[in-house]
This record gives sequence, structure tokens and C-alpha cells, in this order.
Amino acid sequence: MSNKHRIGALLNTEDNRDIPLAAVARAIGVDTATHPKKNITDISMLAVEDQEDKGTCVGQSEGKSAEFQNFVETGKVVRLSKRGLYKLCKMQDGIPNEQGTYPRIAAAIKVSTGIPREALVKDDNSLPYAEYLNVEITNDFKTSASEFRSKGYSFVTTLDELKTAIDVTKVFNATLFVGDWSTLPVKPTEADGTFDGTHRIMVFGYEDVEEGGKTRTKVYFLNSWGLKWAKSKKSADKKLLEKGIGYFYWDEFAAGWYRDGIVYLDMPNEIIDYAKAQTYIFPRQLDKGMDGTDVMELQKRLAKETAKDGLPCFRYKVNGVVSYTTYFGDYTEQAVQRYQAAKGIVSSGTPKTTGYGRVGAKTLAALNSQPVTPTSTKLLDKWADAIQSFEGWFPKGTNGYPNGSKSWRNNNPGNIRFIGQKRALRDDGTGFCVFASYADGRAELIDLLVRAATGKSSIYKPDDTLLQFYEKYAPTSDGNYPASYAQAVARMIGVSINSKIKDIYAGTATAAATVAGATIPSMKNITSSATKIVLLYIVGILGLLALAAGMYSILTETFSEAAKIVLASFTGSVTFLLGYYFGYKGEQQPVTPVIESGEEPAGHLPYGGK
Repeated sequence: MSNKHRIGALLNTEDNRDIPLAAVARAIGVDTATHPKKNITDISMLAVEDQEDKGTCVGQSEGKSAEFQNFVETGKVVRLSKRGLYKLCKMQDGIPNEQGTYPRIAAAIKVSTGIPREALVKDDNSLPYAEYLNVEITNDFKTSASEFRSKGYSFVTTLDELKTAIDVTKVFNATLFVGDWSTLPVKPTEADGTFDGTHRIMVFGYEDVEEGGKTRTKVYFLNSWGLKWAKSKKSADKKLLEKGIGYFYWDEFAAGWYRDGIVYLDMPNEIIDYAKAQTYIFPRQLDKGMDGTDVMELQKRLAKETAKDGLPCFRYKVNGVVSYTTYFGDYTEQAVQRYQAAKGIVSSGTPKTTGYGRVGAKTLAALNSQPVTPTSTKLLDKWADAIQSFEGWFPKGTNGYPNGSKSWRNNNPGNIRFIGQKRALRDDGTGFCVFASYADGRAELIDLLVRAATGKSSIYKPDDTLLQFYEKYAPTSDGNYPASYAQAVARMIGVSINSKIKDIYAGTATAAATVAGATIPSMKNITSSATKIVLLYIVGILGLLALAAGMYSILTETFSEAAKIVLASFTGSVTFLLGYYFGYKGEQQPVTPVIESGEEPAGHLPYGGK
């Protein structure tokens, strides 16, 4: 490594809510297993950066991929301020006195805030570090940044995901361990096994090559150390270095030396909703003096927990507003102590003697013991039962399914599409989840309904009616009949298709069916005995006439117009009375298809992924 350059990519802490690119690819129909042998993106329109002696590689690399993303979308090269992005990261990472930052924080900023134009915040890397950070966040800064926001991001971990990222989005960012980078290909360690740290780069291509009788993958990246940051005797490598480009072999970095790959793309809403609904699982024990994104999650969690005095456990504020950092300091230690005392874990001693103030095994277990799935209500359970029934959950040997229906075989009562859910084992090969048990599949279905009804979904809204819910859950564009689905579910759970899903969740939805604001009474509410008798007589008479007409038609081998009228009148009367009795609304009801071969019904394509 060149002594001139500092490195500053801090490693992200494990987060169970991270969305793998493979899950996104499945959701949007991209094959993650088939790739060309060579795919190298043209990045010649991008300038090469030189961070010099500052640990700003996260800002440089992430800013560069944003420039390319904007070029793809607009056809224009706009210089963005890597300095502005780095400043925003340092405002949030909680370690202002340490150079470098976390890629996860940069990714979140690129999506939520964006990066301003360099014309507003000059990216002058010759400035002293303290002056480099002296950037005022003005309204113009915020307005400019909002023009250059990324749509979403997912994580690139495997070689297949790396290739998919290049195939789909052309570039992505990653962190590499820096060992021997004096020549190409770069190595994760020096000859003695040591390394200098971790560095952020922009990956833009790959190439499968045959070397020594085996196939190896060369991965090309753009560095932020200026031109000719390494030396090489090979002419091809010299040409790369003259453009600030380097490469590494995947097999040399795959065993933990490649980290935190992040690709930016438009994310399917159902995947975002699922990730947001997950409860954070703390991956390690924590002590005072440690830092990481999991420390920030700890502070956020403790700010929601109540101490014995009735106040939040975490109370650190800046200008009157609760502020979170990635550093485990005095305020975090005090918050942990309040939490431990409130939970009855420990209430005296020191971190070393009793664990008071540190996140040890017992405290970690308490933090991770919170239920992931919200408590279901009785009416919500009925809703899940109705979906299970309509989706065709038939055990082996029932209803014409010798091997059980797909829903039953997959332990997936809601026919939920696979998007990388933690409870799911895998994709069944047709896009639907396979769960280890019925309980897991049922919990996932309940989770989906709770998110929809409580405002934790970007697709469904709590004020959606049951009909509006199924227009999204089972849209006509997929060959479904949402009105029939809604009607069937409404009957099963005793509500109206106009009931709001938030009321179904709360258990307060009613069975009154409405059309244009008017209440239609059911047969059960007709209290007049005389009225019932008259209606029954009418049906009886029509039934006898229909029987006579049918017999006459059989004997004479004719079917007169009069017979047709009588039969139509009888059918219409019975339909009318059944509609009143069951509270129908005049819409066509779903007809269960006859299954003869044990295959899946062809008419309904479930859309459980939403």
C-alpha cells in the first residue's frame, strides 16, 4: 500500500434486516445463476478521484457510483460532492474524532437525503482534515442533494450476486482489506499475513479467466487514490493504473476479505416492507468503548424501553433532541444499567464484577427475546383462516390432491411469494415460499396482514377496504378476481367488503353490507312471519311450476318458451332469496374449480408477495 493514502472504510456490523440482492433479483425476475464470461462497464465518462491523506474513501466511492447512476438515468455527467456526503456521514456516525465512516450510513443517506452538486461544496482534498469537514448544511445544500437520491439498496455477498449486480446496475460499492496493493492484482494481506485496514472502492466489471487449469474471476474496480497508485511490469496492467483502475481475484478475497458490497437499485415495495417489519437482532456482546452500527441500534432500542423511574432508559440529547451515535460511552452505559435494573437482570456492581452496564449474555438474551410477530386478534385470525381456505390449502389426499396442494406442501397457507423472508427455507422454484412448518407459514401470513393494517406497508393502507386490499393482493392483471376473493373472505369472517382493514385488525369491523351508502338487510333481519310465509309460498309455487315444465319437456322432447320463463323465474327467485339470507351484494361469487388431475387450479394466481 502507498504510504500517501489513508484508508477509512469501517466494517458494518451484522444486521438481520439487510436485504440480499438475490432476494431482490427473484422478486423482479432476474436470473442470478447465469452470467456472461465477461462484463465490464464503460466508466470512461467518470473522473478519477484522489482522497490523498484523508480516510474519506467511503464518501469518494459512494459518491462516484451515484455519479454513474445519474449518468445512466439522464445521460449527463454531473460532479457530485463526495465531501458533502462524507460530512453527512460524520454527522451521523457518532465518531467525529475518528477518520472514516460506515458504508451502511452512507447508503442510508444516499437514499434518504442524497448528495449535493460539487458546485455547491467543492471537493478539495488538499485541505486539512478539520477544514475538509467544515461544511455548512444550508437549504441550498439540502435542495441540491434531494435531486440526486438513490432509490434503494441491497447487499452483494456472493460471487453470483456480484455478477448480478454488474449485469443489472453496471456498478456497485464494496470494501476490501488492504494488504499488498503495490501491484496488480491487489492482495488482501502482505506476505507475512498482515494487512493495513479496509478500503472502499467502486466495482464495475468482472471477467472469468482460465489460469492453472481452473476458472478464476477477475473483478475490476475504480480506486480513489488518483492515477498510477500501484506499479506493474505488465503493459495491460499499466494501462489500467493510468486510469485509476485495479483488479483482484475473487477467490483470494472471498474468505472474509471482501465485505459490505452494496448495490443501488429500485427496490420492490414488498421487500422493503418486510425488512422494515423485522425486529433487530443484536449480534454480539457490547462493552463501553466499543463502536459500531449495532451500538446505535442499542441506543435506539433503549430509548424505547422504560426505566424504573418511568423515563426512557437512553436519554442523551443534543439541543433538546434525543441523539444517537455509534459509540458506546457513558450515556450508553447508564442506559444499559437502567434497562438491566428494570428487567431484573442486575442492579448493582460494575461491568467487570457483575456485568452492570455492559451488554453481556443475559442482557443480550433479553434484548433479543422481544416477539417479532405482533400479537394477532381473533378477527385477524379468522381473516388468515379465510385466506388459507381461498388459496386452496388442501392436505394430502383431499379435494382431488393426491399429494396435497402446493400451499399445503410448502407449509404456506397464504401462498406468499418468496422475497428472502427469514422464516422461509427457500423458493419452491415457482416463486413461492417454502416454510419448515405450518406454524412458520402461518406466522408469516399474520405478519403480512398486521403490516398492512397498521401502516407499516407502502402498498396497503390501514384505511383500505377489504375490496381495495384484494385489488392489490390479488390483482386482475395476474388473472385473479379480487371482488370474488373479497366477497368470499367477507362472508367467512362476518364483515363487509367495505370494512377497513384497520378495523378488521382491531376486531371492530361489522357485517353490515352497503351499496352506495345504503344498508341491505339480510333474511335473518326480516322479522315479519307473514312476509317469510308469503316469500316461501312464492318459491314453492315457482318450484312446482318448474318441476311440471321440466317433466313436460322430457315427455314431449321439447323445451317451450313458457318452460324457459318458469325455470328462469324459479332460478332468479332462489338466487334473490339466498342473496338476502347471506347478505350477498349482487356480485358474482367465486366458483370452486373441479380438480381432476391433482394439479393446481389454473384460474387463480395468488399474489401473496405483497
